[in-house]
Amino acid sequence: YYEYDKCYLASDCLSDCEGLFARMKQMDIIDRGGGFYECVPSGHSKATAIERVLEYYGLPLESAYVFGDSSNDLAMFEYASNCVVMEKHSPELDPFATFVTRSVEEDGIAYAMEQLGADRSEVLYTGDSVVDAKTAAAAAVDFAGVLTGTTSFREFEPFDHICIVSDLAELMNALTQEK
Repeated sequence: YYEYDKCYLASDCLSDCEGLFARMKQMDIIDRGGGFYECVPSGHSKATAIERVLEYYGLPLESAYVFGDSSNDLAMFEYASNCVVMEKHSPELDPFATFVTRSVEEDGIAYAMEQLGADRSEVLYTGDSVVDAKTAAAAAVDFAGVLTGTTSFREFEPFDHICIVSDLAELMNALTQEK
């Protein structure tokens, strides 16, 4: 028995994706393109995480700014009203984009925050990769590492962070203690 938060699948021309996905009734399947899929528990997306954080802090949806570049950000973009896409992004995000920023390599997060008048002291960048940790550092904002990707605790440790947690429930507990 294993506990997991998400999994990634790769397919080829011999794969029966429809058959497999039909048996994964408790998972939402995100098509990442090129035969790659991200599978997450149904009802647990980046959108539900944002909803919980806003509810906990009593903030309106309009106060949230979301940043993304991939089809796994689609649920978050469909939910939020302030959606910032990175210069290099999946076209699925285009209908929801309210601002297009520079690439990650060109400090796109920091640039967008400056252009949108965001107060860095009120920003929490949450991510599950070293790229996310580096992006938060470049933007000079607080970072919370979530171990739902392939990045380990040890890999997050060298970066400034307010917490490193195993999942979103643990993140909510950590934020409660910070409040």
